[in-house]
Amino acid sequence: MAETGGSGGGAGKGTMVAIATAIIGGITTIIVAFINRPDPQPAANNSTPSAEVERKDEGAGANPAKDSQLPPMPALKTPEVINVAGMWTSADGESLQINQAGTQLTVAAAAMTGGGPFSAQGTGQIQGRDVTWTVQASIQGNLVEMDCSARVTTAGNSLQGSCNAMGSRFPFIYNR
Repeated sequence: MAETGGSGGGAGKGTMVAIATAIIGGITTIIVAFINRPDPQPAANNSTPSAEVERKDEGAGANPAKDSQLPPMPALKTPEVINVAGMWTSADGESLQINQAGTQLTVAAAAMTGGGPFSAQGTGQIQGRDVTWTVQASIQGNLVEMDCSARVTTAGNSLQGSCNAMGSRFPFIYNR
């Protein structure tokens, strides 16, 4: 199909480019004006009930933007951090000492096993009733990393969980 010249009923490429450029420029100007517009509503004063904020010359519904304001959000309650600091012991005589600063923990464990003494040290955290920690354990002179997780019972007097090391899972129950 051959292009027609600038005369006659068809618009040339130059004219179409000019129109497209003008449209894009106009849209850009509108967007910039919208972004830079001043906020039409003054800051809300939450200490004054909304009925007192209405001007006397305005009736209810006179300002739909003001009428549709939502009440302020209540402050979020920070969840209570359970205190797990102290000495915990298992039925087989293993001891677990936990020191706590907020949600951060330092952990030290010691026990005498059939294979000899066991000791471990590491760090962890508590979220709600879930406690997790990672320790470096010395087992018969070998260093092993253990990932442990437990849940504090509702009464707060027992930690029940397990440690994973070298592809094996070792369940435990510690009591205060």
